[in-house]
Amino acid sequence: MWKSNEDSDNPAFHCIFLPRYTDDEYVSDIYRETPTEFQYLHTHKRSDNNQLLSQQQINWYLEKYEELGRKVVQEYPSTADEAFLATGDCVFNTTILKNMEDLEYTVDPIYE
Repeated sequence: MWKSNEDSDNPAFHCIFLPRYTDDEYVSDIYRETPTEFQYLHTHKRSDNNQLLSQQQINWYLEKYEELGRKVVQEYPSTADEAFLATGDCVFNTTILKNMEDLEYTVDPIYE
């Protein structure tokens, strides 16, 4: 339902998603090193305009990641896709899946 209404010219309902970084209280002054698996995710940039997040916002998210592990995406999503993907216990590592989705790569055909 979400996807069909998100891009529709005449939606049955209006999709409103509020990402974690819109809350001004989600900041921390305690610096944390970013794990490699988060290098290309929404840990560092906003999904709505690709504006970089502040270091305090990144610190807060990494602090929550240390506390919650993979459940941080479920509890504090950055995008609607993240929110829906994280609602169940996925068999695959969703962080790696998201990284793969963001990468641009080509594969040579096996047969020509």
